[in-house]
Order: sequence, then structure tokens, then C-alpha cells
Amino acid sequence: MVESMGRVNYGPRLGETKGLRGLRQDNQWLNGYSVSSHALPELRELPWTEISADAIAGAEVSPIGPRYYRADVELPEQADGYLEIPGGSKGYVWFNELCLGRYWNRGPQQRLYVPWPATRPGRNVVTVLELDALTDLCVVLRGAPDLG
Repeated sequence: MVESMGRVNYGPRLGETKGLRGLRQDNQWLNGYSVSSHALPELRELPWTEISADAIAGAEVSPIGPRYYRADVELPEQADGYLEIPGGSKGYVWFNELCLGRYWNRGPQQRLYVPWPATRPGRNVVTVLELDALTDLCVVLRGAPDLG
């Protein structure tokens, strides 16, 4: 699986075209591969299964690779917020089916803005598409940004 990370928008590689021009594993060029897109499914149609921490620790379920996670967040009222994913590596986040964007633990920005119209009093659903390995995934809703 190859993720689109965009292009460099500064320096000597400015203007570089998008797309794959070949695949290498270490120093060996790979041949005979095929490329296809993967449309993200409707979040409400995903087949959700509860997985215990014991199942992950016992290696019944691998915590590595692309995987969707869902959690409920209870809020007393509508409000702006900033969502943080400690333990997450790289992926995408939705709050009540509104895509907040991409997160990456390398960036300076550590929290994604959650606008108050996306929130509701009571139960709110956070969905995470984690693309890499996880340690201890959790979501935390904060009142202030962390821009690095």
C-alpha cells in the first residue's frame, strides 16, 4: 500500500510531477506490479468488531498496518476543541463523520481542530484510520491547539 503524501512545495524539487515512476526495495527495482485506487468506505457501513487489549497483547490481532478504530466521546455541550491522538503514528480522523484531516506524529502540529458545529451534546463518534503501527491508541479532546 502506498499513501499519497503530496509533493514538495519548496527548494530544488519544486514543480515535481505526481505519480509513481517505479518501485524499489532496497536497491532492487521491482517489476510487474499493478496500481489501483482504494476508495474509503462509508464509515457507518464498516463492520465494527470490539477487540480487547488482551487480544492485541496475546498476538491474536496484529496492531500493525492500516486499520479503522472507533470510539465514543461524551460532551456536556457543543464547543470548539482540538483532537490529539497520543500513540497514533499516521492516519486520518473523523469526528461525527466530518473528516478533520491527516495526523502524523512527525509534524509540529499535534492536534486537529474540531469545529463546534461538528460536536453535539452527549455521544459523539471519533473514527481513526491508522496507517502504521500502534502502541497505545487513544484520543484526547483538548481546549487549546498544540502547534509545536
